[in-house]
Amino acid sequence: MKKIMLLGLVGLFLQITETGFAHEGHGHTIMGTIVSINKNLVEVKTIDGKTVPIELGSETKVFQGKKAITINELTIESRVVAKCIMSENGKMLAQKIELAPD
Repeated sequence: MKKIMLLGLVGLFLQITETGFAHEGHGHTIMGTIVSINKNLVEVKTIDGKTVPIELGSETKVFQGKKAITINELTIESRVVAKCIMSENGKMLAQKIELAPD
């Protein structure tokens, strides 16, 4: 019984979102829906209801399926998976953003 409880607690711990443990230089995956777009920033609402600001840099790649698209083609309400790193200023910086296929 103790083993089952311990496994349950470990499983619960592992389900905590990655952004809670974000630290510089390590990869993070943010999944959700774009709720706002500015010049160099998109905000993504995750499945747990949190809004995560993600900076867009000159090296950010954007894809829809296998097709490369431009940052200007991102739209509000698009479902995305963003591969990010924590930048030196403590913000998420997108390396790659993948839009869900139409």
